[in-house]
Amino acid sequence: FTIYTSHLYPVQFELNDDETITIRSEFFDEVRTVYMDGREHPVGGTRTLSGHSIGRWDDGTLVVDTTHFADHRAPYQNGVPSGAQKHVIERYRLSDDGTRVTAEFTLEDPEYLAEPLVHSRELIYSPDVEIDPYNCDPQTTTRFLPQP
Repeated sequence: FTIYTSHLYPVQFELNDDETITIRSEFFDEVRTVYMDGREHPVGGTRTLSGHSIGRWDDGTLVVDTTHFADHRAPYQNGVPSGAQKHVIERYRLSDDGTRVTAEFTLEDPEYLAEPLVHSRELIYSPDVEIDPYNCDPQTTTRFLPQP
């Protein structure tokens, strides 16, 4: 099903089988795989901007645990860098009527945050919305950033 996030970019959750869920976001054309087969995070695995996600169901709530984020010093979205120890727990809970999802995020990054950052938002079921290509040209957008 497709839902709108609070910042107007649709997100699609696709339950592929009992082993994976694909989370596709229009924002930066991000595609994530959440492994639901009981595996652990890999030891010394590849680090990416989206990290490595494993998930489980907890009383009807999808719980996604993500580690293995790329360590980057460049500002990201809101100007906050991200360390290699970043750890995110997401909880997605569907409303009883199936029209909304409550999304809760807990972000820990001991290199840059003194305490965990907790945020929640409501996502609205939008079956008629399609995910379009983001079409962001990073080369063009950098000209608006302050130069060192």
